[in-house]
Amino acid sequence: MNSAVCSPAADSAFGPAVEGCRRSFDFTFAFESYFFSIVPSVLLLCFAPLRLKTLSRIRPKIQANAFKYVKLSVIAVLAILQLTLIGLFADSPQLQAWKPATAASVLSFASSIAVLTLSYMEHSRSLRPSMLLNAYLFITTMFDAATLRTLWLLTHLSPRIRNIFTIAFVIKTVVLLLEARGKRSYVKTERNKSPEDFSGLYGQALLSWLNGLVWRGARHLLKPEDLYDISEDIASEGLSKRFIDEWELQSKTGSADLKKVIFQLLKWPILVPIVPRLALLALTFCQPILLKRLLDYINNSDAESVNIGYGLIGAYFIVYVGLATTSAMYWHRHYRFLSMLRGTLITSVYSKAINLSTVEKDNKASLTLMSTDVERTTRGLIDLHEMWANILQVAIATWLIEIELGAACVGPVIIALAATGTTIWFSGYTNSFQLRWIDKVQERIGITTSILGSMKAIKLAGLNIRVSNLLRRSRVTELDAATRFRTLSAVSVAIGNVPQLIAPVLTFAIYIGISSKDHHALDTTKLFTSLALILLASEPLFMLMGGLIELRSAIGCFARLESFLHSQSRIDTRTLISPSNNHKQPSDRAVLAHPDAIVTHNALFGWKEGNPPIIKNISLRVPPSKLVMVAGPVACGKSTLLKGLLGETPLSEGRVELSSFNIAYCEQTAWLTNASIQRNIINFSAFDSDLYSSVIHACDLDSDLEALQKGDATVVGSKGFALSGGQKQRIALARAVYARCSIIVLDDVFSQLDLSTQSIIFGRLLGPQGLLRRWKTTVILTVGTSKLFSQADHIVVLSSEGTVDDQGTFQELCTRGNNAAKYIISAEEDALDQSSTKSTYTEDLTKARMVYAQHGDYQTDDKKLDAARQQGDFSIYRYYLACISWTVAAIFLLLQLVYAFLSTFPTIWLKWWADANMRESGSRYGYYIGIYAALQVGALALSAAVEWWSFNVMAVKTGIQLHNALAKTVMSAPLDFWSKVDSGNILTRFSQDIQLLDIQLPLAVMVVTTTSLVCIAQVGLIASASAWIALSFPALFAVFYFVQKFYLRTSRQLRYLDLEEKAPVYTQFMETLDGLATIRAFHWSQRSVKHNFEIVDRSQKPNYLTWALKKWLALVLDLVITGIAILVVGVVVRLRDSSSAGFTGVSLTQIISFTTNIKYLIMFWTQLESSLGAVARIRQFEKDTATEEQPEETHDPAFDWPSRGSIEIDKLSAKYSPDSERLTLDDITISIPAGSKVGLCGRTGSGKSSLLLTLFNLLTPGSGNITIDGLDVSTIRRETLRSRLICIAEEPFMFPSSVRDNLALDSITITDEQMVSVLQQAGLWEAVEVKGGLDAEMNEVHLSQGSKQLFNIARALLRKDQGKVLIMDEATSSVDTERVINIQALIRKEFSSHTIISVAHKLETIVDFDFVGVLDEGRLVEYDNPKALLKQEGSRFKDLWDER
Repeated sequence: MNSAVCSPAADSAFGPAVEGCRRSFDFTFAFESYFFSIVPSVLLLCFAPLRLKTLSRIRPKIQANAFKYVKLSVIAVLAILQLTLIGLFADSPQLQAWKPATAASVLSFASSIAVLTLSYMEHSRSLRPSMLLNAYLFITTMFDAATLRTLWLLTHLSPRIRNIFTIAFVIKTVVLLLEARGKRSYVKTERNKSPEDFSGLYGQALLSWLNGLVWRGARHLLKPEDLYDISEDIASEGLSKRFIDEWELQSKTGSADLKKVIFQLLKWPILVPIVPRLALLALTFCQPILLKRLLDYINNSDAESVNIGYGLIGAYFIVYVGLATTSAMYWHRHYRFLSMLRGTLITSVYSKAINLSTVEKDNKASLTLMSTDVERTTRGLIDLHEMWANILQVAIATWLIEIELGAACVGPVIIALAATGTTIWFSGYTNSFQLRWIDKVQERIGITTSILGSMKAIKLAGLNIRVSNLLRRSRVTELDAATRFRTLSAVSVAIGNVPQLIAPVLTFAIYIGISSKDHHALDTTKLFTSLALILLASEPLFMLMGGLIELRSAIGCFARLESFLHSQSRIDTRTLISPSNNHKQPSDRAVLAHPDAIVTHNALFGWKEGNPPIIKNISLRVPPSKLVMVAGPVACGKSTLLKGLLGETPLSEGRVELSSFNIAYCEQTAWLTNASIQRNIINFSAFDSDLYSSVIHACDLDSDLEALQKGDATVVGSKGFALSGGQKQRIALARAVYARCSIIVLDDVFSQLDLSTQSIIFGRLLGPQGLLRRWKTTVILTVGTSKLFSQADHIVVLSSEGTVDDQGTFQELCTRGNNAAKYIISAEEDALDQSSTKSTYTEDLTKARMVYAQHGDYQTDDKKLDAARQQGDFSIYRYYLACISWTVAAIFLLLQLVYAFLSTFPTIWLKWWADANMRESGSRYGYYIGIYAALQVGALALSAAVEWWSFNVMAVKTGIQLHNALAKTVMSAPLDFWSKVDSGNILTRFSQDIQLLDIQLPLAVMVVTTTSLVCIAQVGLIASASAWIALSFPALFAVFYFVQKFYLRTSRQLRYLDLEEKAPVYTQFMETLDGLATIRAFHWSQRSVKHNFEIVDRSQKPNYLTWALKKWLALVLDLVITGIAILVVGVVVRLRDSSSAGFTGVSLTQIISFTTNIKYLIMFWTQLESSLGAVARIRQFEKDTATEEQPEETHDPAFDWPSRGSIEIDKLSAKYSPDSERLTLDDITISIPAGSKVGLCGRTGSGKSSLLLTLFNLLTPGSGNITIDGLDVSTIRRETLRSRLICIAEEPFMFPSSVRDNLALDSITITDEQMVSVLQQAGLWEAVEVKGGLDAEMNEVHLSQGSKQLFNIARALLRKDQGKVLIMDEATSSVDTERVINIQALIRKEFSSHTIISVAHKLETIVDFDFVGVLDEGRLVEYDNPKALLKQEGSRFKDLWDER
C-alpha cells in the first residue's frame, strides 16, 4: 500500500525507485543525489581542465560585450545560490540522505565555478556555443527537475531548501538558454562562414543549421555560391600540409603506411563519433526492454497502476528522441571525417602526381585513383564505426536473449559465426575481383581520355566507327570484369541475411527442444521480446557482412593509393652554378653571376633505368644571353636533351649545371588550358599591360585577336581546340616570353608556322633588337629547318645515335665539311633585315598598349539553370526504364513482390503460433516451426535473386545502353562542339556518372522497390495493434510527402552541383598531367597545388552538404517515427483492457524495423533521384549536343569510290560560328584533276586547315559545294566520306595500348607483316623492335613528336588502297629536313596514282607539286603551277619562297 509520507529510511536507500510511498512512482532522494547531481558534476570537473587547456591555445575571436557579462552575472548568481544550499544542507543533519545531498551541493557549487570559468573562455575563443557547457546544463536541468519534484513531495524538508533549490533551478534554466544562444551576430569578420561553424549542441543534434539551405533549395534554384562554405578543419590546404608532414615523418623510420598516416592525421575526427555511437547503442537496447515492460503491463493491466503506462509513454518519448538525436550527431561527425579523408586523398594524389617522375607518369592511373579509388575508399569506410558497434550490439543482444530463452541464445551465435566466417572467406575473393574491375575501369577511362583529347585527328582519319567500337568494347570488358564481383556480392547479401532470417528459426527451434521437457510455453511476451532482441542481433550482422565487403574494398583501394604515393618522385639531379663551383640544392633559385648559364658535362639521358641512354656524353657550355640552336635527325634526342636540361629526363651519368632553375619552356606540342587566351599567356604571373602588349605583338598575335569576336577573352577550349595549330603554338610561346625568365627553352616552336610568320616572330624575339635579346635572355631552341641557323650564337648538331656530331658557330660548322654541315649548308647567307622589323615593332607596340587590359575568363557555359533540377522530371524515369526490356522489369517486380511477402508474413505467423500456445501449450510445434523455417529460407533465396538480377542483369543492360548513348553522342558531335566544351566535364560523365549507373543507381532502384513494398505491408501490421492507429496514417503520409518534397528539391540540386563541381577537378588533373614538364619548368607546381586546394574545396561543399542533408532527412524521419511509436503506445495504454498483447507485439516489433525501412525508403529514393541526375545529364547531353549528321547525307557511294580522285571546289564559303561576322573561307574555287599533287600554303590562320576540314565535312560550308569524282560530298554520309579519304593529320591519335592496336585500329584485315613493313618504311621499326615489337606498349616506346608524325604516315601507308585521295595537314612539320626528303620520296612512290592535297609551311615539300594555292584571310589569292608562280613578279608564293 502506498502512502504520501515515506518512512525515514525510504529516501536514504539507493533505490532507484522509492518503495511504499509517493505511489512508488519516484526515485529516492539518495539516488537522485548520486546520479542526478554528483555524477554529472564530477564529469564536468574532469573535462573542464582539458577544455580550458585547449581554449588557452586559441586566440580570441570575439571581443567582450554586454551579452558576455550578462551570462557571467547570471552564472555568478547561480554559484551564490549553490553556495547557499551547501549551508542549508549542512545545517540539516536530520535530513534523509543528508550525506549524499551535502556532497552533491558542494560539487554543484564547484561545477558552478567551472561553468563560470568555461563560459568566460568559451565566449571569446569559440565561435559556437560551448558543447560541454550545454551538455552539462541540459542534462542537469532535466535531472534537477526530477529532484525538484521529489523535494516538493518530501514533507519534512525545510521550506528554505525547497525555495532556494527552486530559484536555483530557474536560474540554471536561464543560464541554459543564455549559453545556447548563438554568437554569429557578434562576429563581424566571419560573415561568409557556414552556419554550422556557429551551431551549438542543439543545432548539431537537430541539424538545424541545414534548415536555411533546405528552405532555400525548396524555393529557389541553387547556385554554387549559395552553398555553405566548408569549415576550416575540412579545408584541403591545412589537411594536405599536415598529411605531408606526417607522411615524411613516418618515411624517416621506414616505408610510410597510409592507414597509419591517416589515423595520426585524423585521429580525433575518427574517435569523436564513438561517444554518440555508444549512446545510440544504449538507447537501441531500451527498445526491447520497453517492449517487454509494455507487454507485461498489458497482460497485467488489472494489477498495474495507470501511472506506469504514462511513465512508459514518457520513456518511449525519451528513448526515441534520444535515438534520433544521437544518430544525427554520430553520423554528422562521421561524415565530417569522411569529407576530411576525401579531401586529403584527392589533394595527396594530385600533389604526388605533380611531382612524379616522367618515367612513372601514368595519366589513366592518376585519374582513376583520384576518382574511383578515393570514392570507393570513402564509401567503404562509411560503416567504420558500425563494425565494432554491431559486434558489441550482437554480444549484448545475445546476453539478453539468454535471459529470455536460456541456452537457445546459442542459435544466433552459431549463425553469426558461420555467416561471419563465410563472409570473411568470401571477402578475400571480393577484394581481388574488385581490383580487377577497377583495373578495367582505369583502362576504359584511359582510353576515353585519349579519345577526348584527339577528336579532330579521329574524325579526320575516319576512325569514328572503329574508335566507337573500341570504346564500347572497353565498356563491355569492364562489365565482364565486374560480373564475378557482383555475383559474389549477391551471395554475400544472402549470407548477410542468414542471421536475420535463419537465426530466429534456429533459436526458437532450440528453445522448443529444451522447453518441451519442462513444459514451458512460448507466450506472447517472451516470443516478441525475443524476436525484437534477435532482430537487434541479426540486423547488425547483416550490416556487418556488407560492411566487411566494403571495408575490404576500401583496404584494397588504400593499397593502390599507398602504392601510388610510394612511386618514384622526380629526382632533380641538376645543380645550381655558384661562383665557388659548389653545387647547391634545386630549392635555391637565385640567378648567380657566372660566365655560363648552362653547363653539361658528359651527360647521359634516358627514359628508363636499365635501357640504353638516348643522349650520350653531351658536353655543352652555354654563355648567358646567347641563342643556342639544337638540330639533328628525327628521334636523335633533341627533345630528350631539352627535357634533361629541365630535369625531366633521368640523368644516369655526368652533370647538369644551371644559373637558374626558373626556366620558361615551350613544348613542341603546345600545352594550353581550357581558359581564355589571356589567362593562358599570363597564367600564374601578375598582369602587366605594357609587357602583355609587347609579348602579343612580338608573337604576332595582334591580327589573330582582332579577328576573334571576344579577342583575348576567347576561351581556347580543351587542348586549344578552338584554335589553329599555329595559333596554339604562338600562344604557348607568348606564355614563355611573358614569364621573363633568365633562361627560355623552346622545342621546335616554329614548326607549325608559315615562313613569313616565322621570320616576323623570330625577328621580334631573337633579332638584334628582339625582346629576348634586349632582355639578355639565354635561349635554347631546337629547330627542324636550316634557314635560321645563321642567327644562332651557337649550334649543336646531334647524330642519330644521340651523340654530339659537332658544335660551334654557324660559320665554323659551314667550313668543317663534316656530317653536321649537312644540316646547315642550306642556311641563308644574309641575316634578317632587322631595321624594318625594329621600326614596325615600335609603331605596332604603341598601338597595342592602348588595346589590351586585364579581364576575367569568358564563361562559355552561361546556360540558365534547369528547373528540373529542383522539381525533378518524371520523363527521366521513362528514359531510364526504356533501357530495360519489359521482360527484365516484370521478372524484377515479381521477385520483389514475393520477397516483400516473405519478409513480413512470418511475423503474423509467429503471432498465430503464440496465440495457439496460449490456448494449448505445446500445440503442433513441428507444424509452426516448419512453416516458419520454409518462409525464412524462401526469403533468403529471394534476397540473393533480387540482388543478382538487379546488378547482373538490369544494371549491365542499362549501363551498356547509356554508355553507348553517351559514346555515340560524343563521337557524332560536330567539330565546333569541342571548341566550347570542357573535356573534364565530358570525362565526369564517363567516370562519375557511369560509376553512379554501375553502383548507386541499381542499388537505389532495388532498395526503393523492396522497402516500398515491405513498408506497405508493415503499415498494416503496425495498425494491427488498434484500428485507431490507422486514423493517423493520412496525416503520417502527408508528413512524409512534404518532408521528401522539401528534401528532394534541395537534394537533387546538390547532386547536380556535386557532379558539376567535380568537373574542374578532373579538368585540372588532365591538364596538369599533359603539361607536367611545362608546369615544373616554370616552377608553378606549388601554385598549381594551391589551385587544386581551391577547386577541391569547392567540390567538397556540395559533397559534404549532400551527406549532411541525408542525415537531416534521417533525423526528421526518426522524429516522425517517434510520433508513431508514442501514438501506438498511447493508444495501447489508453485502451489496455481491449488491446491484444499479440498484435501489440507485432506492431511494436514492426516499428523497430519500420524505422529502418522507412529511412531506407526515403533515403534511397533520394539517392535514386540523385543518381538519376547522372541519367538526366546523359539524356540532356544527348539532347543538347547536336549531331553532325544531316538528313540529306544518306548517299553511300560505290565501294571503290573515289576511284580517280578528281576534286572540284566551287565558290566555297564557310565560318565556324553562325554569329561570326568574318568568313573563315571566302568564295574559294579550285579544280583538281585526278592524280594531281596540290600544295596549300599561306600565313598561319589564313584558312589552309579550314579548307581541308570542308573536304571531310568537319566544317560545313555556308555556300558553294565540293564534288569528288562527281559526287557532292554534302550528300555522302560523313563517316563514309572520311573513311574513304586518307588523311595524315598534324597531331596523331594515340591511345594507351600496344603498337599493334594503334596501327591496326580495330581492323581485322591488316597483318603483322604489313605493320612491320610500314614501320620499316617510316624508319620506326628499330625503335619499336627494341621495346618489344608490335606488342610493346606505346608509352614504353617514347616516340618524339616527329616520330609520332612518322607513325601517322605508317598508318596512312596501311590504308593506301582505300581510295585515291591523300590529304596531308603539316604531316612532317616536326620532322628534320633530311628525313622530310626521304618521306616525300616515299609518299610520291606509294601514292603516285593518288590525288594529294598537302598543307605545308615547308615550301620545299610542295615546290615540285602540280599546283600550289596561296590563301590569305580565307581567300584563295593564287593558284597555279609553282614554277610558273616563282617566275611571276609580285607573286605571293614567290614572296613566301623568298622569305625562307
